[in-house]
Amino acid sequence: MRTPELKATLVLTSNEEPHEALVRDVMAAGAAHQIEVSIWSRSRLAHVLDNTPAGQWVRWKLLGVTQELLSSELLAELSKTSLDAFRPSMDDPRAWVPRQLDQVLRLTRLPINFIVSESGLGKTVACYRTVLEHVDQGGYGLILPHELVAQTSTLEQAVSEAIRQPHPRIAPGQSPLSVCSPERPLMILVEDITRSGRPELLVTKLARWGLGAAGSEMQSATPWRVFCPVWPRVLNQMEDLARKVVNRMLISPAPMTEAEASQAIVVRAALSGRSISEVRANEISTALGHDPLLIALHDFDRDPNPRSVLTRFVESALARAQEDSDETSADFRHALMELAEQMLHRKRLELSWQELSSWDLPLERSPNELNHGGFPNRVCL
Repeated sequence: MRTPELKATLVLTSNEEPHEALVRDVMAAGAAHQIEVSIWSRSRLAHVLDNTPAGQWVRWKLLGVTQELLSSELLAELSKTSLDAFRPSMDDPRAWVPRQLDQVLRLTRLPINFIVSESGLGKTVACYRTVLEHVDQGGYGLILPHELVAQTSTLEQAVSEAIRQPHPRIAPGQSPLSVCSPERPLMILVEDITRSGRPELLVTKLARWGLGAAGSEMQSATPWRVFCPVWPRVLNQMEDLARKVVNRMLISPAPMTEAEASQAIVVRAALSGRSISEVRANEISTALGHDPLLIALHDFDRDPNPRSVLTRFVESALARAQEDSDETSADFRHALMELAEQMLHRKRLELSWQELSSWDLPLERSPNELNHGGFPNRVCL
C-alpha cells in the first residue's frame, strides 16, 4: 500500500434501531480490520434532519418539509430569489458592459459604501452586477428595500426581515449574518433610498450601522458589505457632523469612459441585430455624451440626438399606454403636461403615487389608470 497509515471509516445507515448485540458485533468486526464504523440509525438520522440547518435543507429538498432553521444552502437560494425579484425589467442584462466602477466595488472592504452620482449614470446597475457576480460565485447577496432600513433599529434586524419576506417560516432569533463570514460576506444593495422621503436620515442610520460594526477606524472585517446608491443632493441636506462621517464611506464613480460607452453601443447594436464598426459606435457615443441612460434608450434606426432620444422614449411610452386604454395619446400627453406643471409649481421633482394622489389635480384619470400603460411607479422629471 502507498499509504499504510491510511484509516477507513465505514458508514452504515438503517431505518431501524439495531439491537445492541448487532452493534457490538459490527464494531468488533470493524476493529479487527482496522476500520472505524459509524452507524446512522433512524433516531440519529431524524435528529439531524429535524434539528440542524443542513439537515432541514435536505429534508426540505427531498421530503418537502418547509425549512425553519437558516442554513448556508437556504441563504444562497434566497439570495438568488432576492436578486431575481429586483432584476431590472426595462433593460437587457446582456447589454451591460464592464466599467471601472465594477472593479472599485469588488475591491472595497468598507462595511458601508455610498455610491454618489446623479440619476441615470449606472451606479445602481453597477452595484447590482457586483452583488449578482458575488452570488454566482457562491456568495450571498440581498436587495434591501429602504422601507426596512427605516423600520428597523439594526442591520441585523433589517436583513432578518428581508429574508423572512420570501421565506416566512424561518424561526425567530436566528441571525442571517451568522451564516456569513468576512471571507464570504453577505453583499447588500439598499434599493432606491433617494426616493424614500427622508433619504438623509436613512443615510445617517446606515453610516452609524457601519461604525457600530467596524469601529471608529472602520478597519475591522465584517461578514457583510452594503452598497447604497445616493444622489449628491442628499448629502447636501445632511447635518455637518453626519456628513463628515458619511464622507469617509463615499465612492464617487468616474463618468462612463469613451471606450466603455463605445463598447456599450456595439453590444446593444448586436442585440438589436445590427453590426456597426467601432468608428460608428464612437460617433454615436460622442453624440450622446457617453451617457449610459441615453445609450440604453437609443434607437439605432434614428439619429443619435440626445433631445430626440428622450422625446421618442416618452412617445413610445404614451403609445404603449394607449394600446391598453380607451384614452388617446393626446389625453395622456395632456395629463403628463399638467402633472409636470404641478411638479414644477410645487418644487417636487421626485414623488410617489401616494403623494400624487393627495394633490388636487384637474385630471380625470387616477394614478393607477395612468400607470396601467407601463409608466413607472414613481414620477420623476
